[in-house]
Amino acid sequence: MSLLLAIAAAGCTPAEDSPACPTAIAAAEDVYLECVADLGLTVEHLEIRVSGDIQVLFAGSSPAAAVEMAERTCEPRMQEALALGLLACESVDIGHPATAEQLRAQVERAADQGFSGSVAIVRDGAPVWSGGVGFADRERERPNAPDTAFDCGSIMKVVTAAAIFQLEADGLLSRQTTLGALFDDVPTDKAAITLDHVLTHRAGFHEYHDTHGDFEVMDRATALRRIFEQPLLFAPGEAEAYSNSGYTLLAAVVEDVSGEPFSQYLRGHLFDVAGMQRTGLYGDGLWPEGQAAIGYDEDTFACNSPACWPAPSWALMGNGGLVSTVADLVRWTAAIDGAAVFDAATRDAYRRDILSGRGLWIDGEPAHAYSGRNDFGFGVAVGEVPSRGTYVVVASNAAGNYNDNALMAQLVQMSLGALVELSPPSG
Repeated sequence: MSLLLAIAAAGCTPAEDSPACPTAIAAAEDVYLECVADLGLTVEHLEIRVSGDIQVLFAGSSPAAAVEMAERTCEPRMQEALALGLLACESVDIGHPATAEQLRAQVERAADQGFSGSVAIVRDGAPVWSGGVGFADRERERPNAPDTAFDCGSIMKVVTAAAIFQLEADGLLSRQTTLGALFDDVPTDKAAITLDHVLTHRAGFHEYHDTHGDFEVMDRATALRRIFEQPLLFAPGEAEAYSNSGYTLLAAVVEDVSGEPFSQYLRGHLFDVAGMQRTGLYGDGLWPEGQAAIGYDEDTFACNSPACWPAPSWALMGNGGLVSTVADLVRWTAAIDGAAVFDAATRDAYRRDILSGRGLWIDGEPAHAYSGRNDFGFGVAVGEVPSRGTYVVVASNAAGNYNDNALMAQLVQMSLGALVELSPPSG
């Protein structure tokens, strides 16, 4: 899924009081249908769930290229419209930041509608509320809590990007360095791709280089060969296409430039520095029995918890495999805000180029939102308003039942008593 979630709000009048928020679903359907129609596609069946999951069936004669374009362009627009509608389903007491009790009640209302997970909220640099709803392990009735560990999906990419920015600040590389200068035997069409192209998904790489999913066993050499052998989707810099494969290349760059294994670099230069003692990769063994959530969705693997999943192979390295808690993730945002991870200039460039996919504003201040998800029930969403020292993290282990991105945005709005907007305020 997209790394950056574009979230909007227009007005604060609640829509129908319904768990599914039908006005939001209808708006998302309209946006999606208009988009695919422009691509010449005919939809025979469409179902969009409040979680953001989509099931679509196109007419049998639909060109494969158009279907792929619909996935890359129309689904993100649909997600944006859905987030807009879901925010409009919740009223905001403008000018009156919510109390801890009001924030807790909002999370409990979400639980009544299907949300299961943990939440941590920091406002003006101070913890306001944290807690969990639902069970991390339903069979044993172990509740979710702020220190419950969750798979973080594509939030791994935010961390991988931070490693690249940190290495640049240390003078060990430049984001303008080309792949041809970093790797041997790079094909001619990919030699001029810069690290900046890869970081911003403008390199032209495919979304995946695996054939059997996240847990495919794959060594580094095989991953690099597969990625470099794939034909580019477009000339570097000329378009944008979300790529897990590109971030696997970045993990290899981190190893080569730092001289350390990727996971070791993350621990020593990012996680420890940020005080994230319960954050790591699959296989790290940081989460004793019962302290990592089990995912609940149609897809499962092994015990369906990161506590028992094997260390990431190079099918997943750099683009997924991150495990953390909501408590640790607010530590991450605070560390980025301060001088622990970056100097101020690097921090500002990182936010501008990695976190600001769309211009988000709240109460006249810039904001950032990013999220991650996998196929096994896990979803994590992070919202930041740096100028206010305000961070909201929502983690779910039943992400197919409730839109954790929308809940995060609702809690950001309530925390500051203001609306999230897409464009800078006028004037």
